Amino acid sequence: MRLLVFISILLMIFSCSENKNLPDEKPVARFLDNYIYWSDLADLLVDAKTKEDTFTIVTNYINKWAKKKVLLDIALKNLPSEQLDVSKEVEEYKNSLLTYRYQQAYVAEKLDTSVSEKEIVDYYNSNKNELILSENIVKAFLIQFSRNFNQLNVVKKIIKSNNPNDIKTLETICNKNAYQCNDFQNEWISFNKILTLLPTTINNQQDFLKNNNLIECKDSNFVYILHIKEYKLIGDLMPKEWAIKNIIIPNILMKRKLKLLEELEEKSLKDYINSNKVEFFYP
Repeated sequence: MRLLVFISILLMIFSCSENKNLPDEKPVARFLDNYIYWSDLADLLVDAKTKEDTFTIVTNYINKWAKKKVLLDIALKNLPSEQLDVSKEVEEYKNSLLTYRYQQAYVAEKLDTSVSEKEIVDYYNSNKNELILSENIVKAFLIQFSRNFNQLNVVKKIIKSNNPNDIKTLETICNKNAYQCNDFQNEWISFNKILTLLPTTINNQQDFLKNNNLIECKDSNFVYILHIKEYKLIGDLMPKEWAIKNIIIPNILMKRKLKLLEELEEKSLKDYINSNKVEFFYP
Protein backbone atom coordinates (compact mmCIF):
# COMPACT_ATOMS: atom_id res chain seq x y z
CA MET A 1 0.00 0.00 0.00
CA ARG A 2 2.84 2.42 0.84
CA LEU A 3 4.40 1.70 -2.55
CA LEU A 4 1.10 2.40 -4.32
CA VAL A 5 0.72 5.71 -2.46
CA PHE A 6 4.28 6.65 -3.35
CA ILE A 7 3.76 5.85 -7.04
CA SER A 8 0.55 7.90 -7.04
CA ILE A 9 2.46 10.88 -5.65
CA LEU A 10 5.06 10.54 -8.39
CA LEU A 11 2.34 10.45 -11.02
CA MET A 12 0.74 13.55 -9.56
CA ILE A 13 4.05 15.39 -9.58
CA PHE A 14 4.93 14.59 -13.17
CA SER A 15 1.52 14.09 -14.79
CA CYS A 16 1.01 17.27 -16.81
CA SER A 17 2.82 20.13 -18.48
CA GLU A 18 4.17 22.68 -16.05
CA ASN A 19 4.02 26.45 -16.59
CA LYS A 20 4.40 26.52 -20.37
CA ASN A 21 5.39 29.83 -21.86
CA LEU A 22 2.80 29.89 -24.63
CA PRO A 23 1.31 33.42 -24.59
CA ASP A 24 -0.69 32.83 -27.78
CA GLU A 25 -2.36 29.64 -26.54
CA LYS A 26 -5.33 29.86 -24.22
CA PRO A 27 -5.01 27.64 -21.12
CA VAL A 28 -7.73 25.17 -20.21
CA ALA A 29 -6.96 25.06 -16.49
CA ARG A 30 -4.53 26.50 -13.95
CA PHE A 31 -3.19 25.42 -10.59
CA LEU A 32 -0.97 28.13 -9.10
CA ASP A 33 1.71 28.57 -11.79
CA ASN A 34 0.93 25.28 -13.56
CA TYR A 35 -1.24 25.28 -16.67
CA ILE A 36 -2.91 22.80 -19.00
CA TYR A 37 -3.23 23.92 -22.63
CA TRP A 38 -5.33 22.54 -25.47
CA SER A 39 -2.15 21.16 -27.02
CA ASP A 40 -1.69 18.98 -23.91
CA LEU A 41 -5.10 17.39 -24.54
CA ALA A 42 -4.69 16.61 -28.24
CA ASP A 43 -4.14 12.87 -27.74
CA LEU A 44 -7.17 12.62 -25.45
CA LEU A 45 -9.46 14.20 -28.03
CA VAL A 46 -8.59 11.99 -30.99
CA ASP A 47 -11.75 9.89 -30.58
CA ALA A 48 -14.08 12.79 -29.71
CA LYS A 49 -16.79 12.93 -32.36
CA THR A 50 -18.98 15.77 -31.04
CA LYS A 51 -18.70 18.92 -28.97
CA GLU A 52 -20.39 17.04 -26.15
CA ASP A 53 -17.68 14.34 -26.30
CA THR A 54 -14.98 17.01 -26.14
CA PHE A 55 -16.68 18.77 -23.23
CA THR A 56 -17.00 15.51 -21.24
CA ILE A 57 -13.42 14.38 -21.87
CA VAL A 58 -11.88 17.77 -21.06
CA THR A 59 -14.05 18.35 -17.98
CA ASN A 60 -13.25 14.93 -16.51
CA TYR A 61 -9.54 15.28 -17.20
CA ILE A 62 -9.01 18.77 -15.79
CA ASN A 63 -11.09 17.96 -12.70
CA LYS A 64 -8.94 14.91 -11.94
CA TRP A 65 -5.78 16.94 -12.66
CA ALA A 66 -6.85 19.75 -10.34
CA LYS A 67 -7.83 17.37 -7.51
CA LYS A 68 -4.43 15.66 -7.70
CA LYS A 69 -2.63 19.00 -7.67
CA VAL A 70 -4.66 20.29 -4.73
CA LEU A 71 -4.17 17.14 -2.64
CA LEU A 72 -0.45 17.12 -3.37
CA ASP A 73 -0.16 20.77 -2.38
CA ILE A 74 -1.99 20.08 0.88
CA ALA A 75 0.26 17.07 1.53
CA LEU A 76 3.40 19.11 0.93
CA LYS A 77 2.20 21.77 3.37
CA ASN A 78 1.03 19.42 6.11
CA LEU A 79 3.38 16.43 6.16
CA PRO A 80 6.27 16.63 8.65
CA SER A 81 9.64 17.31 7.06
CA GLU A 82 10.93 13.79 7.63
CA GLN A 83 8.04 12.41 5.53
CA LEU A 84 8.67 14.83 2.66
CA ASP A 85 12.00 13.23 1.82
CA VAL A 86 11.16 10.41 -0.59
CA SER A 87 14.64 10.01 -2.08
CA LYS A 88 15.17 6.62 -0.42
CA GLU A 89 11.83 5.29 -1.70
CA VAL A 90 12.55 6.69 -5.14
CA GLU A 91 15.90 4.94 -5.27
CA GLU A 92 14.42 1.65 -4.02
CA TYR A 93 11.60 1.83 -6.55
CA LYS A 94 14.02 2.67 -9.36
CA ASN A 95 16.27 -0.26 -8.44
CA SER A 96 13.35 -2.67 -8.18
CA LEU A 97 11.94 -1.52 -11.52
CA LEU A 98 15.27 -1.85 -13.35
CA THR A 99 15.87 -5.30 -11.85
CA TYR A 100 12.37 -6.40 -12.80
CA ARG A 101 12.80 -5.19 -16.38
CA TYR A 102 16.05 -7.08 -16.75
CA GLN A 103 14.53 -10.24 -15.29
CA GLN A 104 11.60 -10.03 -17.71
CA ALA A 105 13.93 -9.56 -20.68
CA TYR A 106 16.10 -12.47 -19.50
CA VAL A 107 13.09 -14.77 -19.12
CA ALA A 108 11.70 -13.74 -22.51
CA GLU A 109 15.01 -14.70 -24.11
CA LYS A 110 15.73 -17.90 -22.20
CA LEU A 111 12.36 -19.47 -21.36
CA ASP A 112 11.54 -22.66 -23.25
CA THR A 113 7.78 -22.47 -23.86
CA SER A 114 7.39 -25.89 -25.47
CA VAL A 115 5.64 -28.43 -23.24
CA SER A 116 5.75 -32.11 -24.11
CA GLU A 117 2.78 -34.46 -23.98
CA LYS A 118 4.61 -36.51 -21.32
CA GLU A 119 4.96 -33.44 -19.08
CA ILE A 120 1.26 -32.72 -19.48
CA VAL A 121 0.18 -36.30 -18.74
CA ASP A 122 2.52 -36.56 -15.74
CA TYR A 123 1.21 -33.30 -14.31
CA TYR A 124 -2.42 -34.25 -14.90
CA ASN A 125 -2.04 -37.66 -13.30
CA SER A 126 0.04 -36.41 -10.34
CA ASN A 127 -1.95 -33.30 -9.42
CA LYS A 128 -5.59 -34.25 -9.79
CA ASN A 129 -6.35 -32.79 -6.37
CA GLU A 130 -5.43 -29.37 -7.83
CA LEU A 131 -7.50 -29.86 -10.96
CA ILE A 132 -10.99 -29.51 -9.51
CA LEU A 133 -13.41 -27.22 -11.29
CA SER A 134 -14.44 -24.02 -9.50
CA GLU A 135 -17.06 -23.19 -12.16
CA ASN A 136 -19.42 -25.02 -14.48
CA ILE A 137 -18.11 -25.50 -18.02
CA VAL A 138 -19.73 -26.73 -21.21
CA LYS A 139 -19.20 -27.60 -24.83
CA ALA A 140 -22.00 -25.86 -26.66
CA PHE A 141 -23.44 -24.69 -29.97
CA LEU A 142 -25.17 -21.29 -30.11
CA ILE A 143 -27.35 -20.04 -32.95
CA GLN A 144 -29.02 -16.62 -33.13
CA PHE A 145 -31.95 -15.93 -35.48
CA SER A 146 -34.27 -13.04 -36.16
CA ARG A 147 -37.54 -13.12 -34.17
CA ASN A 148 -39.49 -13.74 -37.37
CA PHE A 149 -37.46 -16.86 -38.31
CA ASN A 150 -40.03 -19.56 -39.15
CA GLN A 151 -37.97 -22.78 -39.07
CA LEU A 152 -37.27 -22.81 -35.34
CA ASN A 153 -38.84 -26.22 -34.75
CA VAL A 154 -36.70 -27.74 -37.51
CA VAL A 155 -33.55 -26.30 -35.94
CA LYS A 156 -34.45 -27.55 -32.46
CA LYS A 157 -35.07 -31.02 -33.88
CA ILE A 158 -31.79 -31.39 -35.78
CA ILE A 159 -29.37 -29.32 -33.69
CA LYS A 160 -28.71 -32.32 -31.44
CA SER A 161 -28.28 -34.76 -34.32
CA ASN A 162 -25.02 -36.33 -35.45
CA ASN A 163 -26.59 -37.51 -38.71
CA PRO A 164 -24.55 -36.09 -41.65
CA ASN A 165 -27.72 -35.10 -43.52
CA ASP A 166 -29.07 -33.20 -40.50
CA ILE A 167 -25.74 -31.48 -40.00
CA LYS A 168 -25.73 -30.40 -43.65
CA THR A 169 -29.31 -29.13 -43.38
CA LEU A 170 -28.46 -27.14 -40.25
CA GLU A 171 -25.43 -25.60 -41.96
CA THR A 172 -27.60 -24.53 -44.89
CA ILE A 173 -30.20 -22.96 -42.60
CA CYS A 174 -27.54 -21.14 -40.60
CA ASN A 175 -25.76 -19.83 -43.68
CA LYS A 176 -29.01 -18.36 -44.98
CA ASN A 177 -30.69 -17.16 -41.80
CA ALA A 178 -28.44 -17.01 -38.71
CA TYR A 179 -27.04 -13.78 -37.32
CA GLN A 180 -24.64 -15.85 -35.27
CA CYS A 181 -23.62 -19.49 -35.41
CA ASN A 182 -20.92 -20.39 -32.88
CA ASP A 183 -19.59 -23.74 -31.67
CA PHE A 184 -16.77 -22.02 -29.71
CA GLN A 185 -14.26 -24.08 -31.69
CA ASN A 186 -15.69 -27.16 -29.97
CA GLU A 187 -13.71 -26.29 -26.84
CA TRP A 188 -14.77 -26.19 -23.20
CA ILE A 189 -16.04 -22.78 -22.18
CA SER A 190 -17.28 -21.25 -18.94
CA PHE A 191 -21.05 -21.57 -18.64
CA ASN A 192 -21.12 -18.13 -17.03
CA LYS A 193 -19.50 -16.72 -20.16
CA ILE A 194 -22.08 -18.44 -22.35
CA LEU A 195 -24.89 -16.91 -20.29
CA THR A 196 -23.57 -13.39 -20.91
CA LEU A 197 -24.45 -13.98 -24.57
CA LEU A 198 -28.06 -14.84 -23.79
CA PRO A 199 -31.00 -12.73 -22.56
CA THR A 200 -31.70 -15.07 -19.67
CA THR A 201 -30.49 -16.01 -16.21
CA ILE A 202 -30.22 -19.44 -14.60
CA ASN A 203 -30.19 -19.48 -10.81
CA ASN A 204 -29.27 -23.13 -10.21
CA GLN A 205 -26.84 -23.94 -13.01
CA GLN A 206 -25.99 -27.40 -11.77
CA ASP A 207 -29.59 -28.62 -11.64
CA PHE A 208 -30.29 -27.02 -14.98
CA LEU A 209 -27.33 -28.65 -16.72
CA LYS A 210 -28.22 -32.05 -15.27
CA ASN A 211 -31.75 -31.83 -16.66
CA ASN A 212 -31.49 -29.78 -19.85
CA ASN A 213 -29.36 -29.72 -22.96
CA LEU A 214 -31.25 -27.06 -24.89
CA ILE A 215 -31.93 -23.41 -24.09
CA GLU A 216 -34.37 -21.31 -26.09
CA CYS A 217 -34.76 -17.63 -25.21
CA LYS A 218 -35.72 -14.36 -26.86
CA ASP A 219 -35.18 -10.64 -26.64
CA SER A 220 -36.89 -7.86 -28.60
CA ASN A 221 -34.97 -8.64 -31.80
CA PHE A 222 -33.64 -12.18 -31.72
CA VAL A 223 -34.29 -15.75 -30.71
CA TYR A 224 -31.39 -17.80 -29.34
CA ILE A 225 -30.94 -21.57 -29.43
CA LEU A 226 -28.15 -23.09 -27.34
CA HIS A 227 -27.38 -26.81 -27.50
CA ILE A 228 -25.26 -28.03 -24.59
CA LYS A 229 -23.31 -30.99 -25.94
CA GLU A 230 -21.31 -31.79 -22.80
CA TYR A 231 -20.96 -30.32 -19.33
CA LYS A 232 -18.79 -30.56 -16.23
CA LEU A 233 -19.88 -29.22 -12.86
CA ILE A 234 -18.20 -27.41 -10.00
CA GLY A 235 -16.28 -30.01 -7.98
CA ASP A 236 -15.67 -32.32 -10.96
CA LEU A 237 -12.18 -33.18 -12.16
CA MET A 238 -11.24 -30.82 -14.96
CA PRO A 239 -11.32 -32.25 -18.48
CA LYS A 240 -7.79 -32.63 -19.72
CA GLU A 241 -8.21 -29.96 -22.43
CA TRP A 242 -9.44 -27.39 -19.89
CA ALA A 243 -6.71 -28.28 -17.39
CA ILE A 244 -3.98 -28.02 -20.04
CA LYS A 245 -5.03 -24.53 -21.10
CA ASN A 246 -5.88 -23.03 -17.72
CA ILE A 247 -3.66 -24.81 -15.21
CA ILE A 248 -1.05 -27.25 -16.49
CA ILE A 249 0.83 -25.22 -19.10
CA PRO A 250 0.72 -21.96 -17.10
CA ASN A 251 2.01 -23.75 -13.99
CA ILE A 252 4.76 -25.61 -15.84
CA LEU A 253 5.95 -22.38 -17.47
CA MET A 254 5.79 -20.51 -14.15
CA LYS A 255 7.97 -23.16 -12.49
CA ARG A 256 10.46 -22.87 -15.35
CA LYS A 257 10.43 -19.09 -15.03
CA LEU A 258 11.08 -19.21 -11.28
CA LYS A 259 13.88 -21.71 -11.80
CA LEU A 260 15.48 -19.48 -14.45
CA LEU A 261 15.37 -16.47 -12.13
CA GLU A 262 16.81 -18.47 -9.24
CA GLU A 263 19.62 -19.75 -11.46
CA LEU A 264 20.26 -16.21 -12.71
CA GLU A 265 20.63 -14.92 -9.15
CA GLU A 266 22.90 -17.76 -8.05
CA LYS A 267 25.12 -17.65 -11.15
CA SER A 268 25.39 -13.86 -11.11
CA LEU A 269 26.35 -13.81 -7.44
CA LYS A 270 28.93 -16.55 -7.96
CA ASP A 271 30.46 -14.66 -10.92
CA TYR A 272 30.76 -11.46 -8.89
CA ILE A 273 32.30 -13.32 -5.95
CA ASN A 274 34.83 -14.98 -8.26
CA SER A 275 35.76 -11.60 -9.77
CA ASN A 276 36.20 -10.16 -6.27
CA LYS A 277 33.35 -7.69 -6.66
CA VAL A 278 31.41 -9.24 -3.77
CA GLU A 279 32.78 -10.37 -0.39
CA PHE A 280 31.07 -11.74 2.70
CA PHE A 281 32.78 -10.97 5.99
CA TYR A 282 30.24 -12.76 8.13
CA PRO A 283 29.74 -15.54 8.94
